[in-house]
Amino acid sequence: MICVILLQVFGVVSVAEEVILKSSSLLPINAKDLNSVVNICQEDFYPCTCETYSWDLIPSLYVHCNEVPSFESVQAAFRRTTASQVKEFVLTIPSFEENKTIPANLLSGKAAQEITLICPNTETQLTVDPKAFNFSEDYTNFIKFSTCDLNQLDYTFLTNFNVLKEISYFNSNNFSQWYGLPSLPSLMKISVDSSSDFKDFKNLAVSKLPALSEYSIRLCPHFELLPNTTATKKLRIESCPLFKEWDIVGRQSRLTSLSLISLNNQTIENALDSIVSSSVVNTLAELILTYNGLTQVPSQIQLFSQLQNVTLSDNNISTAGNRSLAFSTPKLQRLYLNRNGLSHFESEAFQGDFSVCQVLLGSNNLTKLESSVFKSVLEQMDATDIGSFTVDKNPFECDCDLAWIFRDNLHLRDQIKDGKCTNGSYFAELGPKNFAYCNEETNTSTTVTSSTIQSTTIPSTDTASRPFQLLDPVLFLIILFISISV
Repeated sequence: MICVILLQVFGVVSVAEEVILKSSSLLPINAKDLNSVVNICQEDFYPCTCETYSWDLIPSLYVHCNEVPSFESVQAAFRRTTASQVKEFVLTIPSFEENKTIPANLLSGKAAQEITLICPNTETQLTVDPKAFNFSEDYTNFIKFSTCDLNQLDYTFLTNFNVLKEISYFNSNNFSQWYGLPSLPSLMKISVDSSSDFKDFKNLAVSKLPALSEYSIRLCPHFELLPNTTATKKLRIESCPLFKEWDIVGRQSRLTSLSLISLNNQTIENALDSIVSSSVVNTLAELILTYNGLTQVPSQIQLFSQLQNVTLSDNNISTAGNRSLAFSTPKLQRLYLNRNGLSHFESEAFQGDFSVCQVLLGSNNLTKLESSVFKSVLEQMDATDIGSFTVDKNPFECDCDLAWIFRDNLHLRDQIKDGKCTNGSYFAELGPKNFAYCNEETNTSTTVTSSTIQSTTIPSTDTASRPFQLLDPVLFLIILFISISV
């Protein structure tokens, strides 16, 4: 606790001290030791910039070299500064060094946890000296190539990078030869984003990557083929219209997370038909199907026995039909249905155990919550006080159709989050008095007459948002009499 307070008071420590601080957090620290690690960003990293961010539990250095005249100027900046490690190092290849090899010992004996190499344009041939980042071997866990032509790249410079967990490519081309790729025992993820020519992983030596289990492929119009492996645990395919190898996906017996985004309705149907006939139906815990133009909840979802998180947001599902949300999974945790234009649930739409599920219905067109649809589910949620419906940004009319909640079952109100009426009243403010004059026989009617509910509000000097007030008839007559008399 003393260490944390001192760090907050004195400012920034370098990533170089992270291991020391973590291992000695229970030991006393004196002012001399503290002064040796604080305010590192006040050193002169020019022509690079140095930043720290408040969200880091232990303040770390983010060094960006985006407008530097030469590789030597970067080496000089790291030579004259004392931090032995930085959290992030970003280099934009200098225009005068374009198509030249990044030299050995670029960071002058220092190490970077995350490395990003950015080329001026996709015609720039990136090459890296085998010893360019030799002091980062046991520290770097992420490396990214952006806007480069990687046709000449020799991956030998990653030799002995034993803690590297992810390689990422953004808007880069000709990288799928993976020439000289060494054994990377900790590499778990490969990400490819916005590559116009990337087609497949057929040249990737997966035998050298025993931990590789996650692929994220997005905005790659020619991508067609995954590696011939069964070790994939997480897969994201986004805006890759030529990818059709769903049988390969079905062979991933360890797959727990699948994201299929910005494809189309028919592609999703084909994908799910193939996957539910495989062993993945019993392993998948997360399914994300956003921006696919879906007009109904895919029926295949009901067959996945281990689902915990389901995302169907940003589609065109205006109605949830009977049993469309019937899950065989024992404990669904999150169901996202945001931004669908959803306006109606049939009475038996929800089937299964939703007791610990967060159901997100924000930014839809719901005007009411029918008791025949929601009551039994809310009772499940109330029993655990974990599950809930989040219903922000829906045009709820808040008429007598909601009396079943706020007058007859007020204990269920807390399981409905962020509800707001079109008249400005918040669900959290509504109670029995607001629905006292609703006719019990017509509570569930979709039509509410003026004799059933008054929408006039009681005048108030309080400027805070309040629920609408239903006027007592006697009080109304008194006010009317006074007004006429005056």
